[in-house]
Formats: sequence, C-alpha cells, structure tokens
Amino acid sequence: MNALKVTLLIIVILGIAGAVFLANWHIPAPTKIITKVVPNETFVQ
Repeated sequence: MNALKVTLLIIVILGIAGAVFLANWHIPAPTKIITKVVPNETFVQ
C-alpha cells in the first residue's frame, strides 16, 4: 500500500507541475502568414 501512495503522489506532483508549466509558458504568436487556396470542388453541395 505504501508503494501505491508514493506512486499516486508522484503522479499528482507531475500533474501539478505540468499545469503550472503550461499556465506560465508564453507561446510566441505566429509571425509568418500562411495562405492556402482551396479549390471549389472541395465544397460539394
């Protein structure tokens, strides 16, 4: 039972650390404009 508690504690700590990391991670905005032409045949009515 002790090993189960330690394993769950490690999983909880890693989950909290991951959430804090994602909350504080400043992802840069895209700087390149991407233009894609979609043919009309794609939209079948």
